[in-house]
Amino acid sequence: DEAVACYEKGVMSNHGPCWHRLASLCQKGRGVDVDEARAVDLLTRAAEADYPEALDELGVIYLEGNSGVMADTGRALGYFLNAAEQGHPPSCCNLGKLFLKGTGVDLDLPTAMTWFRKGAEQGYADAQYQLSLMYMEGQSVERDLIEAYMWLDLAVKQDHRGALKTRGAIAKQLSPSEINGAEKRIENWTLASPREKMGAEKPAPS
Repeated sequence: DEAVACYEKGVMSNHGPCWHRLASLCQKGRGVDVDEARAVDLLTRAAEADYPEALDELGVIYLEGNSGVMADTGRALGYFLNAAEQGHPPSCCNLGKLFLKGTGVDLDLPTAMTWFRKGAEQGYADAQYQLSLMYMEGQSVERDLIEAYMWLDLAVKQDHRGALKTRGAIAKQLSPSEINGAEKRIENWTLASPREKMGAEKPAPS
């Protein structure tokens, strides 16, 4: 109740993070009644202030057509793009998925890979997983199982769904020396990535 009161004060002061956090409470019914319409309104206000977390959540809502709104892939694309251009890793990954599948945009594998890489290099597990699949399947890039193993291993360390099984399948196709090479790449990447050492955000369940 105290948290809700604090966030309400923040909302009155036009504070983007408070709009976003109060929206989350409205969605879950924590301290307030479940109110999806108000949650969307609060997220929209936060998005208008270019708050990336709100932009990403609205993108998911309009992509899937939930929380009482009609699906609108064009609007979802706009929200994801705005947040991704601010460097928000989940939005980079979500944007990559749109280009990978041609959802609301022309199918564009090189652009999908660019966005997955932006999210992956910030330590976002789902982007690392998606990037690994592109290397594994040779999509828009030369097939490279060692590179795929590297990104999968980084995702596995964050308990990403599917990454452990996929890494195991790739490991069976690599020699011990190739796995050692992948582990060396992992070590070098981790040393060069402060975000990874601090721990990255875990993806929302797909």
